[in-house]
Amino acid sequence: MRKTKTCTKCKEAKPLSAYSTRKDSGVVRLRGECKTCVATRLWHSHLKRKYGLTLAQFNAVLAKQEGRCALCRTTKWGDDRKSNPHVDHNHATGVVRGLLCHRCNVAIAFFDDDIDKLRAAISYLSPGENHQLAWYMDPELAYQ
Repeated sequence: MRKTKTCTKCKEAKPLSAYSTRKDSGVVRLRGECKTCVATRLWHSHLKRKYGLTLAQFNAVLAKQEGRCALCRTTKWGDDRKSNPHVDHNHATGVVRGLLCHRCNVAIAFFDDDIDKLRAAISYLSPGENHQLAWYMDPELAYQ
């Protein structure tokens, strides 16, 4: 029994575990493309369908950003499950703004892409701003 199969896309011989199965007339068969090539194809399709980006355009944006997050400048895009750059876009217009790491993408989402909320957060975090709660500074105020 064979232990490897050659992918129809990348032409690499890979172990059988690298392939998904499909049912063909009730018979379980291995798919022609390896799981990696299928995932890559689906991701390229997702980029085009959702953002209108080809892989070449995506790579051009990534190169322009020097392989870094547009906000925090990290090269670590996320944890193992979210290791690709996230395409940040204006949700109203669909216009792509840049590529973000997972953390920055989530942070912007939590602020609802609202510039006023982001300005308030900047003000809150700014040095010299006194945002300590009165009860924290004066324990007698805690129970009033």
